Amino acid sequence: MAQAFGYDTDFGYAEEPSFGTVTAPTNFNEINSESLQLTQSAIAKSTLNSAGENSYVLSKRAVGGSVEACVPFQGMELLFKNVTGGTPISTQVGATLVYNHVFVLGDDLDTYLSLYVGRDADAIGTAYNYSGCQISALTLTQDVESQLIANWEFIGKDESKVAASAPTFPAANAADWTQVSTATFNGGTVDAMVTEFKIENPLAEDRYKLGDRTRKGVGRSDTRKITGKVTLEFDDVAEYDLFRDSTETAIIMEWVGAVADAGEEYKFKITVPRAVFNGTTPNASEAGPLQMDMTFNGFTGTGAEDAITFEINNLLTTIP
Repeated sequence: MAQAFGYDTDFGYAEEPSFGTVTAPTNFNEINSESLQLTQSAIAKSTLNSAGENSYVLSKRAVGGSVEACVPFQGMELLFKNVTGGTPISTQVGATLVYNHVFVLGDDLDTYLSLYVGRDADAIGTAYNYSGCQISALTLTQDVESQLIANWEFIGKDESKVAASAPTFPAANAADWTQVSTATFNGGTVDAMVTEFKIENPLAEDRYKLGDRTRKGVGRSDTRKITGKVTLEFDDVAEYDLFRDSTETAIIMEWVGAVADAGEEYKFKITVPRAVFNGTTPNASEAGPLQMDMTFNGFTGTGAEDAITFEINNLLTTIP
């Protein structure tokens, strides 16, 4: 064995056939950081015949943490499928090899993931699997001079040692700030400086039974929440009035990448059809340009619209 280094970290994942079944990774993504870990402890249970702690019981075992990664135009579909919970709709774009994938929201979170992390596995002789995982939150952030960043938060059942896998990563085609082609409020273009979209799936973390230290399942504990923020310069009252007047607003962001086939580009699109802003008045605190942080909540549409929709155009024909 030898010293492990962070620069040789692999992250992969796969859907499990049943909760907690350790499954070899079928998908890999390059990541910026990860904090997946096992938590457990010995809980002191002292008696009155000793001045010290003379007995203990073992705690619950749990795994959780987050993974930060750039969002590629192709290669992260399985995670988007699991955070939304619905069945993606895939449609061929004309006669090209490009397909449009719409990730819709589902009521039930009944699929679990096995997460694989190789922290320089060749050096230390093992990798780790985090089984029975669901996604408790996803935050997508786009800043100036940055790629589109996803922060995935997970809760799961247990950790185990596994053999190192040979990763195959998607092509380096992450969306970035120069590829933002659309940023609109109710169809009107806005000069966004920073955008953030968050989907929260509150999960039932405390599901244990006698005789088993690991979770018996996860699943929802509360309703899904859609929130976000768009930072703008205060150069027009139109956007501020959306907050002041509590106007329901459709927010659309789209990134357009290179040509995938026959003139059709790679694309990534976020739609929040019914947002209500909670932002603040753009107060003056310094001499420079005034800015507005337009925070919002997203709500289910008045028709059949989801509170948030992700669309990806790429060369995959279906989402597994």
